[in-house]
Amino acid sequence: MKTRLYSFVFLAIVAAFDSSRSIQIVQSGRLGNCSSPTLGQAVDRVFSSLDWTASKASGELAGSVLVYANGTLQFKGQETDAQLQFVVNEQTGSFDVVALRLNGVSQSNEIMTAFFAKACE
Repeated sequence: MKTRLYSFVFLAIVAAFDSSRSIQIVQSGRLGNCSSPTLGQAVDRVFSSLDWTASKASGELAGSVLVYANGTLQFKGQETDAQLQFVVNEQTGSFDVVALRLNGVSQSNEIMTAFFAKACE
């Protein structure tokens, strides 16, 4: 009996998503009205228990990365869950602020502007 050895080599290349680049783009960025600290430093001044995460965007934002800064902050005298959301274009190294959520509720542009003014002090 003749034995044949068949070798099958399967090579699967899976591009792992590396969120650190997108997070770094946001953390090292600056907002137009906040020239002194980086955005990461400004958010760190306001948020407690700060955690940065990222995920690939889908739908109309496909090709971009969503970056989130999650933590807690004092709002109207109460500890409040907070989340900032950014859309990052890794190719250009740019980002936009998309949302500020307090206790899961999206805030107005006026509240977001006040938040960044406070963070930049």
